[in-house]
Amino acid sequence: MAIFMQDSLPETLGIYQYLTRATPARPLPCYLRRQSSGFEEILLDMNDISSEGTLGQMKVSKSQKLLAYTLETQQGSEIYTVHVDDLETGRTLDIIPDVHSIELAGDKSLLYTVGDSSKRPSMVHILDAANPWHQSKICIQSRAEGCEYFIEHHEGLLYILTNDGGGEYVVKVAELKGTRKGQWETVVPVRQGCCIEDMDIFESALVLYERRNGWPAISILSLQSGTDPRHQLREICLPEDMAEVVPGANPDFKARDIIVRLSSPVNPEGASDESKQSDTTNLENGAPGSITFESDPEFICTRVEAQSPDGTMIPITLSHQRGLRMDGSHPVLLHAYGAYGMWVVALAHVRGGGELGRQWHKSATGSAKSKSLDDLEACMDFLIRRRYTSKGLVALEAASAGGLPAAALINRRPDCIGAAVLRVPFVDVLTAMQDPSLPLTVHEYDEFGNPAADEETLQSLRALCPYQNIRPNTFPPVLVTCALNDQRVPAWGPAKYVARLRANQLGSAEIFLEHSAKGGHFGDDANAVQDAARNYAFLLHAMDGGWR
Repeated sequence: MAIFMQDSLPETLGIYQYLTRATPARPLPCYLRRQSSGFEEILLDMNDISSEGTLGQMKVSKSQKLLAYTLETQQGSEIYTVHVDDLETGRTLDIIPDVHSIELAGDKSLLYTVGDSSKRPSMVHILDAANPWHQSKICIQSRAEGCEYFIEHHEGLLYILTNDGGGEYVVKVAELKGTRKGQWETVVPVRQGCCIEDMDIFESALVLYERRNGWPAISILSLQSGTDPRHQLREICLPEDMAEVVPGANPDFKARDIIVRLSSPVNPEGASDESKQSDTTNLENGAPGSITFESDPEFICTRVEAQSPDGTMIPITLSHQRGLRMDGSHPVLLHAYGAYGMWVVALAHVRGGGELGRQWHKSATGSAKSKSLDDLEACMDFLIRRRYTSKGLVALEAASAGGLPAAALINRRPDCIGAAVLRVPFVDVLTAMQDPSLPLTVHEYDEFGNPAADEETLQSLRALCPYQNIRPNTFPPVLVTCALNDQRVPAWGPAKYVARLRANQLGSAEIFLEHSAKGGHFGDDANAVQDAARNYAFLLHAMDGGWR
């Protein structure tokens, strides 16, 4: 019997191909490289060192002789220890604790950052990577309220992805010697219905990862000599039904192909490449090891819209079996954000999320945060009204800040909810935002507002906060998770939410709390599959009448 083995699409750097591998017996990523002769060398196997911590970053030096990687040794702390290994001898050259991010500068220098007391980055400086300790650093832009920017360097020019002090991201360019903000020139302006999320730079092109009307998109800006980049923006056609695009490592600056990983609720993740110099706009899926994304004949992924109470149309990504009978008999798994695939899976792109750009996010922040709840309720009502499902057949799944509108919807409409899984949910927002001693409270003022400084924000958070608004009612089965090492949502928040929900339960449905001593806000990689299986087993059993 053949043993299942999954390799990523190799990425080439110099004489090596770099890839990851997973097998059922060793399910965590194994990072390795392969020579043209077929000889393989293991760089880092997380199956062997997972007890030491969770992998953060991994970097290979330009000569490919050094490997630097970071491990979160205290799970949930989001503080890392960096290890530097000599790949020729196998020796560990250095170990440095309390690091946030790293970069190798040649074979002699390691650059790393440490966080301030709020764990936030402050500003970007330029250093000469060949001689970083003997040149005055150049500050790109001092920290300023509302200004965000990310830098790439190309042939003496800086390409700057910035929100320009507010609004959607644009791409600007500046000479290395003229970095003051007033000298930045726009090369990719704001475009209607389009928002830029990230960028990669290569010798011949700048690649922009975007969303157009909520769907993932890629554009390529030519940087070839003699071209004006303002007139060379080319959109790439992605296969239909692609709900998620994740860039590959793409380590080779001189490469002519980019690698991206594509997926949707009805298409499992796979990798494809696109020539940056090709005239075609279709992703080339025929390369060895790549996946051809043909639509599953049994399932469909589509987009519909629900109208929120203020008239705003809220997109919903729907996945279900083709030929679905619209008779209201099907369970629906409704996500406040996230993506998954006889159930209907519905991803509600509520305001406050980033899928439709920065203005979409900003429209449900601060005292307007309740719009996220209104939008989620409107999406649920749309699915019931259109007979995708019926009252009591809606299952909720949400995590972190998505747990806020989901838990609030359980308070408001418990009769419609058949079951819910809330993973590390932010359910006592009022208490947390009134305690500036917590690690992220001050940092989150832009998102939720400062109730100590604004009476309107205080009252809106009090009205929205799931924990503060639990009243005696008949609640559905609910599974809540928390992590003792969570630095973002302290375990006491979900724990006391469960205690109050149980105390106000008038029905017979059970309310569960699953706490983890391992992992932090983002879970424990070693148990990720088991945790997902537990959550879905809970939902399936609950929707079949269990836990009551």
